[in-house]
Amino acid sequence: MKNIKTKIVKLATIALYLGLLICFVWYCWAVLVSYTTNTLESLIIVANRPNFRATRLWELPIDRMIIKVAKAYEIDPGQFLKIAQCENGTHQPDRKNYAWPQISASGLFMFTDSTWIATRALMGFPDPNLAFKHDAIENAKTAAWKIANGGIGAWDASKNCWG
Repeated sequence: MKNIKTKIVKLATIALYLGLLICFVWYCWAVLVSYTTNTLESLIIVANRPNFRATRLWELPIDRMIIKVAKAYEIDPGQFLKIAQCENGTHQPDRKNYAWPQISASGLFMFTDSTWIATRALMGFPDPNLAFKHDAIENAKTAAWKIANGGIGAWDASKNCWG
C-alpha cells in the first residue's frame, strides 16, 4: 500500500511539473508571437520607404518616433511634430477630443473615425481597425501617409497653431 501511495505522489509531481512546463512554453510562444507581430506591424508600412532604416519605433520617445516616421515618408519632420503637438498637446495616443465631444477625433493626430477609415482604405487596409487609431505608431504612420499623399488639409482646423 505504501508503495502505491509513493507512486501516486511521484506521478502527481511529474504531472505538476509537466503542466508547469507546458504553461511556460505556451507563455514564451505568446510573448514571441506578440513581439514579432509588434515588430512587423511597426515596420511594415514604412519599411519600403527609401530613407527608412529599421528601428524599433515603439522603443523611441514619442517625439523621436514622430520625427522618424516623418523622415521615412519624406515630409517635413518639424511641421509633422508641430501638427501632433497642436492636435494632441499631450502626446497621449489614446487622448479623446474633449473640446468637441460630439466629434469622434482621437489619437495622436486626432483622426475622426471617418477620416481614419477612408485613409486606411486608401493605404490598402480593407479592415481599418479603429483600435489602431489609439496606437501612436499607427496613428503617426497614417498621418504621415496622408500628408505625403496631399492630405495635409485634414489638419486645417489647427493650422493657426502649426502653420
